[in-house]
Amino acid sequence: LVAILKMFTGCLDIKTAYLNAAIEEDVWMKPPTGFAKLLRRLFKREKDPRMQKRIKRQLDGLKEGHYLKLLKAIYGTKQAGREWFKLMNGFLVEIGFVPNRAGVCFYSIIVGKEYVLLLLYVDDIIIAASTEELKMKYVSLIGKKFKTSYSGKLEEYLNIALVHDFEGQTITMSQKRYIEVFYSQFNLPIDSKVKTPMQANLSLSSVEEEELSQRQRDYVKHFPFRQLLGCILYLNICTRPMISYTVSVLGKFAANPTFRACKALVWLAKFVYNTRDELLTLGGTTASQVNYCDSDWGGDKTTYKSRGGSVRFLGNGPVVWYSKMQNVTAQSTMEAEYMAMAPAMQNMNFVRNIVNQTGISRIKFKYA
Repeated sequence: LVAILKMFTGCLDIKTAYLNAAIEEDVWMKPPTGFAKLLRRLFKREKDPRMQKRIKRQLDGLKEGHYLKLLKAIYGTKQAGREWFKLMNGFLVEIGFVPNRAGVCFYSIIVGKEYVLLLLYVDDIIIAASTEELKMKYVSLIGKKFKTSYSGKLEEYLNIALVHDFEGQTITMSQKRYIEVFYSQFNLPIDSKVKTPMQANLSLSSVEEEELSQRQRDYVKHFPFRQLLGCILYLNICTRPMISYTVSVLGKFAANPTFRACKALVWLAKFVYNTRDELLTLGGTTASQVNYCDSDWGGDKTTYKSRGGSVRFLGNGPVVWYSKMQNVTAQSTMEAEYMAMAPAMQNMNFVRNIVNQTGISRIKFKYA
């Protein structure tokens, strides 16, 4: 939407977000290690007699074994995220933003013929407006309420690098640095020969087909399967539709990886690294929607279930995609196709509802 509508962007980070929200319940905690030492240092530095008296009262309480009562929903408490969201949501509604019913953390506001969009992810905020002045107005309002750091035009968000071509009405997304970081953390070898997400005709089973040597068993036992798969899954969700099938297949082995599955995951990681320069491009001149979906029939040779997949475009860029094994065994290719089409239509309605509820009347839909 930002690309299609040529909106001006900004990125905000709210400092110590959870500490802004008061806690409703009575929650007590043990004093953290070194708390008494910190209070004694504060007592020596403090010049105000009233504050000295208050600090001394706290020190005396610690000696008697007193606990601390929480006044704020600090990090680590179960209700911290909820209390912070209630506070932030209430504030945004107060200054005129309307929550999007299809996307809980997505907000919009119409000001005459101008408009503002806001996306909240815990303490990270993307704000976009039809004019620079309108954007800065709401950046200022948020800054007056909370301690924030404003990094200017949106260039990076949640480990995704973004480049906005304002006149070309496109935004490119890259996770090159994210890939390089996790690839080096897992100390994986570089293999430039890997050109596909999965080896051709590879069949993976939850039961090993051949006897493994002790060395191979140790390899599987110590292989960080879930950690590496989690890193690649985030990549798949954000910018890489083309690895959806492989990630879905390997996800079945997260609880009990096999030797072949471990090797297949390393192969996928090599492919991701070799294609780290690839970009996902969003935007276009119109907000038209196009959806593609397909399925195989009985592709899983163990359960004979079919796999469905779909990708939905808003403008010229893909915004929703999936590859998933169907829950029911299809009796025909037609049944498999229909079962693949159902979630594809749900995704279409989801995207349409999100955009419609922004209230931006200038967006016109075309469906194919």
